[in-house]
Amino acid sequence: MIRASHVGICVRDLDAALRFWVDGLGFTASAAFDIGPEYGPLMEVDAPKLRSQFIERDGIRLELLHFAEPGTLGSADRRPVNQAGLTHVCLQVDDVDAV
Repeated sequence: MIRASHVGICVRDLDAALRFWVDGLGFTASAAFDIGPEYGPLMEVDAPKLRSQFIERDGIRLELLHFAEPGTLGSADRRPVNQAGLTHVCLQVDDVDAV
């Protein structure tokens, strides 16, 4: 079985994004993580410092990503992970080998 886990969105201002999603649209803030440079190679970003904030509503799970360093870059066109907008779709599976 494959099911959606979450969608990641890179945001320029985490507080403003939370006001929009939580205060405005009724999502609930859940797990949050501070992520450091050790994940840079995985994300193809040099020495990142970011906050990952999960929010949920009605079975929808979003991950708001705010890059304190190196900051958020670019436009809504094709972008690396630390630019504003949709960054990824994550799928959750029961058996990765079977999938």
